[in-house]
Amino acid sequence: MLKKHPLALYITWIVALAVIPLPLIILTNNQLTADYEDLFAYDVGILAYVWWLVIIFLSTRPRWLEKYIGIPSMYFFACFVRRCSADCCDCSQIF
Repeated sequence: MLKKHPLALYITWIVALAVIPLPLIILTNNQLTADYEDLFAYDVGILAYVWWLVIIFLSTRPRWLEKYIGIPSMYFFACFVRRCSADCCDCSQIF
């Protein structure tokens, strides 16, 4: 279904990347009293962890997602998120 509409497909992936970790980031920033540098490192760590969980979920190849999005798009997205997650891990170790 979304294979025919690439803009909707990209918006779906962007929402998945932004909305899924957002509650954890908001909760962490509201509850912790730390410096902004530490909070940023925590936020990057949360992003990396949640994106890693998304990769694990996509590796199960859910049939309903495969039908709407397609396997090539799922593989591309998983590869992209793996790279972003690795970069987040490297960035959090710097701080």
